[in-house]
Amino acid sequence: MFDFHWGNKPQAFIAYLALFAACENPGLDRDPSEPTAGAADRAAVKPFGAAEHPTNVAALGRTPESSKAIMDLPSSRSVPTPCAEVSSSRAGCAGRMAGVYGVAMDLDVVWSDEVNPSAPAYDPGRGKISTLLLGEVSGLCPGEAEGEVVLRVCDVRLPPIYIGSNGGIVQLVIPPTTWQRRGMPEYTAHVRASGSESSEFSIDRITAMLGIELASNDAPWPGYIDTPFVTCGGGNAGSSCFPDQDEDGEPGISLEVRLGGPPPSAASIRRGGWSYTPVPTDLSLLYLGTGATTLFAGLRTQLGGAYPAGSDCNGATGEAEAGDVALRVFDCRMVDGTRCTPNAATVADQNMPQFRGQGAQNTVIRLGDLGEDLGCADVRAVFAEAR
Repeated sequence: MFDFHWGNKPQAFIAYLALFAACENPGLDRDPSEPTAGAADRAAVKPFGAAEHPTNVAALGRTPESSKAIMDLPSSRSVPTPCAEVSSSRAGCAGRMAGVYGVAMDLDVVWSDEVNPSAPAYDPGRGKISTLLLGEVSGLCPGEAEGEVVLRVCDVRLPPIYIGSNGGIVQLVIPPTTWQRRGMPEYTAHVRASGSESSEFSIDRITAMLGIELASNDAPWPGYIDTPFVTCGGGNAGSSCFPDQDEDGEPGISLEVRLGGPPPSAASIRRGGWSYTPVPTDLSLLYLGTGATTLFAGLRTQLGGAYPAGSDCNGATGEAEAGDVALRVFDCRMVDGTRCTPNAATVADQNMPQFRGQGAQNTVIRLGDLGEDLGCADVRAVFAEAR
């Protein structure tokens, strides 16, 4: 089943197991009682809360002109009409949920080498995936219990992956400019008012795919051997199933590999000597500095459940629902700027962990009314303090 052109060679496979044997946590000699990097990161983040942040983007001191200059919602979609004015003295949030919201979702995840469980290529780990969303809620006006929400992803931050065998840290970063591209998808879902005094809205589960398309939302996630041949309906296959949503001329969305700066959660790494490294692309090389620095990839997860609006409709924090986060790498670029060989791309793809969701938390902040000039930049600004 190994594809000749993609270079899945047995000897490379064995060497890879040694290379990635510490890709997620600081290694076997770390004190087991010591907090993981993910735990330390969580402890460093200030708790969210509507009372700690502006409840409207106007409080950020941004002018309508400055907001419009970075407006990043597609212009082809008409903006829903706001509800008629409702008295703010009305008890609860019922009938006043229509509006534009920023959402910060923190998903606790675990990962391990599921491809090579008997000789894992990287340490099992636990951390956090942080996602920012922009949500436009229409309907849910006075007398309405149902409506529609349009969600747009505004940021995704992945946890660091440790390679204990060589003291390396793989940190994948999605460039901020990605979220400003008009090609980035939106997701529409049915929404219902719920909770005591309608203090939250519930969203039907949706499948969010970035940089990849499959034949259906529930299609099996492809394995690394399947990547170059994945199909997405309509006779399309391969690179056609990795749409260039970030408009950089490459398939999928680009993930940059951080190479500089201090290691994350350095206080929790007693052994020392850690540094950022490219994504390994040759299983026979067990040293830092060789590999891929840009990945052209696709991601998939599921979103849904309850989004707390708070008793005053200005937002709140509560438990959330989110699925696993799966990654697939179609191609990559090496440290020297050259294109990855098919074998190198296969190795990089094989080394991508699949993040298993263990629970999530949503913090919702109302940014303004429907029709206001609000976008992802406003969501990032309102949550900047806590991130």
